[in-house]
Amino acid sequence: MPRILYAASSELVTYAADRGVVVSEDEARIQLNKAQDYIDNEYEYIGEPMQDDSQFPRTGTRFADDVVPYAVKNATLYAALMLLQGVEFMEGKLAESQQKSVKIAVSGITEEFATNYKDGAIQDSYRLDAVTVMLRRANLLDDSMASLNMRGVRG
Repeated sequence: MPRILYAASSELVTYAADRGVVVSEDEARIQLNKAQDYIDNEYEYIGEPMQDDSQFPRTGTRFADDVVPYAVKNATLYAALMLLQGVEFMEGKLAESQQKSVKIAVSGITEEFATNYKDGAIQDSYRLDAVTVMLRRANLLDDSMASLNMRGVRG
């Protein structure tokens, strides 16, 4: 079964244009796929996905089992728009198997962190606050699984 897309490229073209951003259908498709990867991989959701390659549609939510909730579509469009505007909340992220650790000593205290970015920056997962709010308001997030070290970025 092909991957279910949460939003069409034509929807992103319109969504972006309404916000003063011009994007081609081809670029819209690329950014929507990246945004959907973010939506699928960055959050823990209530219920179970109906497919292996997408988090939605899913069972065990207040939405019909065969529906991608509007909040998911809107969050995907928003994340894609942020990518188009240069917000690099996903840029350069390495797979866990490629991460290295780095030790930092401050005032005699040494801490070890996993590096998660190609430039060797300290690992810190970023979330777009607006996307988190959209998904939380739709009661889609499983907050019992939320990581304690998540930090939001503009957006």
